[in-house]
Amino acid sequence: PPPPSTPSKFKWRSTTVRRMRSTEFGAVVVAASLLALAATAGGGSASKWLTSPAPATRLSRVEIISPCRRQRIEFGRRIRTYSSSSASMMPSLKLTPALEEEVVRLKMAPDNALRHQQLLFYAKEADPLPSQYKKTDNKVPGCLSTVWVVAKQAEDGKVYFRGDSDALITKGLVNLLVRGLSGYSAEEIIAVDPSFIKEAGITQSLTPGRNNGFLNMLKTMKKKAAKAANLVKPQK
Repeated sequence: PPPPSTPSKFKWRSTTVRRMRSTEFGAVVVAASLLALAATAGGGSASKWLTSPAPATRLSRVEIISPCRRQRIEFGRRIRTYSSSSASMMPSLKLTPALEEEVVRLKMAPDNALRHQQLLFYAKEADPLPSQYKKTDNKVPGCLSTVWVVAKQAEDGKVYFRGDSDALITKGLVNLLVRGLSGYSAEEIIAVDPSFIKEAGITQSLTPGRNNGFLNMLKTMKKKAAKAANLVKPQK
């Protein structure tokens, strides 16, 4: 014969199963009643009520992110909006399209800290200048750090630059000009108005010495562009 505990245990399991089935059946009955009531009150079918979208109660991503992150999202949105437009925002400065895009990128930055990060990004993206070009003839005068700039004219008449520096922030500044001026004619490069540095907001995030060095970089690149294209040296 089975142990005395077996009938009691079996009885307990059977009772538990019956209670679970009874609860599930009751839940199904209640759900069906609610569907029928909703269909009657709304004047529509139950399937329509089931498939209707629920009201949005969750906060959007922009509402729950930090203010710093929100600034960066807005910054990226404004840059994408500008990039999709072909019209120049600063025609009086006579910037090349590539340089204007970089200027707008810095100008739209919400604070000086983000501008500083952008310059550091330029420095990290720059290709190192080979050692044979790091000579006195390619040095930029009037810079706090050592800066080298090389220019070469291609067969299509466009001038291309390469630059480097022994300081990270200065390397970012010279690479900003390399990105913005390479691939254009010497006339276009010479025509660039140096006051774009104020428009970009760089003067607020750099020391006076760095600002003067940046202007000297631009002057040197103009001279090298004119020399590479066999033009008269610019007076600016």
